[in-house]
Amino acid sequence: MEYEFEEWAFKSLDEITDKINDGTIFCEENQNLIKKFLFEEQAKMHAENKKNKKCICPNCDNKSIKRSHTIPRRMSLDIIAESNKVITPIFIEKYPVSKQFVGVTEIGVGQASTFPGFCEKHELIFQSYEKKGEFSNEDDVIKQLYRNVAYNAFRLKKRIKQNECLTQRYREVRNQAAYNYLKTKEPKEILKKVTITGDDQRIKNMIYYRKKLIDFKNKLEKYRICLWEIISGNDADVTIESVILDLAFPVSICGCTEIMLNDKEYLCSIDVVPYDKKTLVTIGFCGEITPELHKIVESRLNHPLAILNLIEAAMIYGTDNWYLNPKVWNMLGDERKQSLLLEMQNLEKSIFDELPYSIFDDIRKYMISELSIEKKYVEHELEKMKI
Repeated sequence: MEYEFEEWAFKSLDEITDKINDGTIFCEENQNLIKKFLFEEQAKMHAENKKNKKCICPNCDNKSIKRSHTIPRRMSLDIIAESNKVITPIFIEKYPVSKQFVGVTEIGVGQASTFPGFCEKHELIFQSYEKKGEFSNEDDVIKQLYRNVAYNAFRLKKRIKQNECLTQRYREVRNQAAYNYLKTKEPKEILKKVTITGDDQRIKNMIYYRKKLIDFKNKLEKYRICLWEIISGNDADVTIESVILDLAFPVSICGCTEIMLNDKEYLCSIDVVPYDKKTLVTIGFCGEITPELHKIVESRLNHPLAILNLIEAAMIYGTDNWYLNPKVWNMLGDERKQSLLLEMQNLEKSIFDELPYSIFDDIRKYMISELSIEKKYVEHELEKMKI
């Protein structure tokens, strides 16, 4: 009988390894294990985001306020909100380490772009433009850019911590799932627990993803310090291009992404801040950029229609940190919505690629009717609104 159990155990090891590798170990009753730990880890992260932290500004030991808006609330978010609500992307994980499915959800403006970032003293930095309700000079643009980068660096730190927790919880769930499966098949009632060591492909994926997040976070921290140097009156190596459009877009964006050009990566920030019938659009880089990239940036900011296409591309290919007037999203047809959500999973494109679908139909129609645009470009833009 002992030999029979050993033979079963060795055979079961091969079977359970196959089931872990193809993911079927997490089917049926073990799905609840997955849902439970995903829900718990998400809840922990949300709770952590609401706690006071140390102020993010250098050499400041003061406690932060709980909810600092990255995008000015009264100046911008309240303008685009509908009944104090905005639309923002949401990432839904079906399994702990499989692909993420993108959706959108409504949140209150009190939550939009908030994090425990700045103390009461350093919140006053942004009053230079919030109090006036407009961006008057380059200093105001730099301060808003600093807000953006600080917010994204904070979010990355939390995602790295969550990745670490998810990896450990996945190991525990993997053991439990293997035990649940084997317990129903063992020939003797002596199996007490199952412990699986080593990294399967899912754990390797999570570790690889964590390394990418850490690298991105380190670049953001460098960018953040450079911007703080400028705010403090010193020089720093950054490249910033900014325009103000005489039109209020019904979306706010505070994102950071990476641009690949000629096998070189560039850390890039994108700010879109509507206010008082205007919109500030800022593209920033940590460090110098090549003349070729500078030319690309200028081409995206030199015409209202180019800016429209840039904003739409930033929302879909650049960042999930955007907040949209709900009416704009709700006016789109279901097929268009689904196409946009699928495009958000296209990691090969950047904010400098053109989105094949329209998000802002009303603004696009207005520009076509009011601006002098060649017929071939008009037809191209109208095509984006057909589905």
